[in-house]
Amino acid sequence: MHAHLPLACGLTVVVAAATASADPLRWSGPEGCGDDVDLAGRVAEQRGAPLGDDADVAAEVEVERRDDGTFTATLTISVAGVTATRALHARDCVALAEAAALVIAMAAPVAAASTEPRPVPTPVVSQAPTPAVATEAPPPPEVHGAHPPPELRLRVASHVGTGPAPGANLGGLIAVAVAWRPFVVELGAEGTAEARTTIPDASGAGADVGLWAGRIVGCAERGSMAGCAGVAAGRLRGTGVGVGAARAASLPWWAASGAARWRRPLTTGILLAVELEGQVALQRPRFTLDDGTLLFEPAAVAIRLAVGLEVPLR
Repeated sequence: MHAHLPLACGLTVVVAAATASADPLRWSGPEGCGDDVDLAGRVAEQRGAPLGDDADVAAEVEVERRDDGTFTATLTISVAGVTATRALHARDCVALAEAAALVIAMAAPVAAASTEPRPVPTPVVSQAPTPAVATEAPPPPEVHGAHPPPELRLRVASHVGTGPAPGANLGGLIAVAVAWRPFVVELGAEGTAEARTTIPDASGAGADVGLWAGRIVGCAERGSMAGCAGVAAGRLRGTGVGVGAARAASLPWWAASGAARWRRPLTTGILLAVELEGQVALQRPRFTLDDGTLLFEPAAVAIRLAVGLEVPLR
């Protein structure tokens, strides 16, 4: 049996004849600080059985309260003709009683097994009075270099801004992202609703222009914020209006982008995603009339705000 108790002790051994006593265990101390019955119960708990006459053990504990509120005790224990005196020191009466009971319980089996004089076993003790601290299981070892599995996400958003189409652009996007935190790679498609532009000569000639594009974006996340950069490429489709022989054309467009994204959980598994994005057009197609009159050319720089929802796919 091993125990760790908050007490300090010193030992003086004196060989002498054991004094007979009707009660083998005696406790004396301040009022409310233990008694014979409490000591006998603690010894029985430590041994797993009450201390019987066959143990040939007698002990007396004298307790004093110190000025600092701690307690000291002189434990005199006789084991098969060997008398030992031990000084105990603990922060309270309970710890002191546990310490004394441990010493007596460890001595009792030795006396019962042999009548040869044996030294009193010394329990494992601390060297200073310290509060008892409950031990906890050690944490699992850290695995350096390990990363959580990648996350698969779906984002759907609506956006408003300026840029590829005439006037205020309204549109939407859908994207699938793979996240190895803090890094995210997103693939998606976006569209801008057709908007009309006309030449300022009151003829009514103009075009309806809209955009469909694919995009790839990389992001770095930190908490609820993310910084993103990417490219988008697609085709601007324009259809002539207000002219005799209206035609349609589909011309290539692509742009580089940078964005700041904010994400906030709404409910379990669903996040609100708000993104402010700027685009720089790297290819700007021109829509003109047959005589070369310019109908529309996308802006060199665009800005838009996207608000949507994000959900995990696995």
